[in-house]
Amino acid sequence: MILFADVIFNKIFFYAKLNDFPQFYTTDWLDQNDAIAFKPTDYSISDGVFIRVRPDFALYDLISKREYIFNFIAFSQINTGPEAGKFIDLHCGDMQIGYANGS
Repeated sequence: MILFADVIFNKIFFYAKLNDFPQFYTTDWLDQNDAIAFKPTDYSISDGVFIRVRPDFALYDLISKREYIFNFIAFSQINTGPEAGKFIDLHCGDMQIGYANGS
């Protein structure tokens, strides 16, 4: 399974944890080059993956209203059967929208 942020404007970072809300210092996975890759042995079908996306901001960003624009993509690759090797979108066609610090 691959989690990927296609960043359009400014920089973000994100991290993930199985079956629990991730905290930065205790998380299982941190992104590398805007992506996290899970091996099939890292999780099972009954696991939930929680993702936290944060802006990569500097001190001056605290007084400005900077936008962070990105597409977040989750996909996997089928490993067995006649469809083996094909990629599947884990969003299932539904747009996912999240807000941070809306005030």
